[in-house]
Amino acid sequence: MVTLTIEVDEATDRVLRELAEEHGGDLGRALGELLGPGDGIEALADELEAGSEEYLKAHLERSRKDYAEGRVHDWEAVRSRFNL
Repeated sequence: MVTLTIEVDEATDRVLRELAEEHGGDLGRALGELLGPGDGIEALADELEAGSEEYLKAHLERSRKDYAEGRVHDWEAVRSRFNL
């Protein structure tokens, strides 16, 4: 077992405390589950995507349409236009 001390902002602290609550108050266990061996982060992403699949599909289609119709621009075009 290793003890790690880190500094985080208040918003991150709130999120970490909420995460710990979901794991019986044990932040180490919660972080271990997310970051440790296995599919913790990928499983979380899959879970979040599953609940929003239709929204994400609609958003992707709308974005493609906007790009094709010239309403949005890629990063290189923005950089060039504003000399970034």
